Amino acid sequence: MVHPKAKIKIVFVITSTGVGGAEKMLYHTSTSLDRTRYAPSICSLKEKGAIARNVEAAGIEVHCLSMTDGDQFGGWFASLVALFRLTRYVIKVRPTIVHSFLFRANILSRIAASLARVPLVISSVRVMGGERNYHHTVEKVTSFMVDHYITVSESVKAYLVQTASIPDNKITAIYNGVALNDHCGASHEDQHPPCGLKAHDRFLFTVGRLHQQKGYDCLIQAFAQVRKECPTLQLLIVGEGEEENNLKNLAKSLDLTDQVIFAGLRLDSDTIFPFAELFILPSLWEGMPNAVLEAMAAGKPVVATEVGGVPELVLHGETGLLVSPGDPDALAQAILDLCTDPVKAHAMGAAGRLRVQEHFRIASMIKKTDGLYQKLLATKRLQ
Repeated sequence: MVHPKAKIKIVFVITSTGVGGAEKMLYHTSTSLDRTRYAPSICSLKEKGAIARNVEAAGIEVHCLSMTDGDQFGGWFASLVALFRLTRYVIKVRPTIVHSFLFRANILSRIAASLARVPLVISSVRVMGGERNYHHTVEKVTSFMVDHYITVSESVKAYLVQTASIPDNKITAIYNGVALNDHCGASHEDQHPPCGLKAHDRFLFTVGRLHQQKGYDCLIQAFAQVRKECPTLQLLIVGEGEEENNLKNLAKSLDLTDQVIFAGLRLDSDTIFPFAELFILPSLWEGMPNAVLEAMAAGKPVVATEVGGVPELVLHGETGLLVSPGDPDALAQAILDLCTDPVKAHAMGAAGRLRVQEHFRIASMIKKTDGLYQKLLATKRLQ
């Protein structure tokens, strides 16, 4: 009798399962891998979020460690408790692969995997810039526990080599992927606009955590200049975070309270893209922003800052416009360039959609991830 080959158990570890780029990619990766070959499960350091519910609906177990945030001492204590719980969980599951996302999950999971003698440990690094100084030291000191790194762009790969002295051959860059469906870029004339907007309202769109990293203060300042030339434009900001009150006060000080719409956290941001004039990413640092790919998939031109892996997504003058971070004047000029030239904007949007179709599909991301798993497993003689 021929016995079926055992499935490869993978535990994906992530800091949280809320709404964000890393969480979305975890969802796509865990649910798209071939279930006849892989048996995935997810461990979240924090409580279950929206993505966790979607993953569970796809039949994948999500285990949470209920880690809380705290001050410096409280944060370290919470991390130690989470490490104990994570190690216990990994020992119980006995996976062949532990694959983690985001800094704290990366560090805790590689320690837990080492204690539990997991054969293959993979860390995903998604951001370059904005870290605290000790992050690079911790990364370097614990890197011997990692068999391989995955970065979301070549820029992040080079950054990891430079800041943490990780060997180049220990890192593989795999771009994020997004879904291209029949509704992306389609006519929306018969649909209702989002967030209380009226049918013929013109608005700029951005989505992300309301954090200093995202540069929304610079965007609001730029928008004040744009309004002088395009007085009917509005700005829609989707997301929540600690900077919300500061940003609302800034909008008020510029007499933009009614023109800057703070829509809060929404799980349907993908439905907003078709209505927007263009998408804006004013970040001060990034790895590979998924929202930019979603905008391009929807056929929208992008105005973004030239940070991290963004230039690997947005081709300046072809699929959008790139400006220096923290420069409201340059950002305003780029926005006006597209808002006052609809023919150029439409052509860039179409080119962006084609670029996503050719280079940034979910299927491509999964194929490359699966290929890397198989290569690493074969190297370790685990299959």
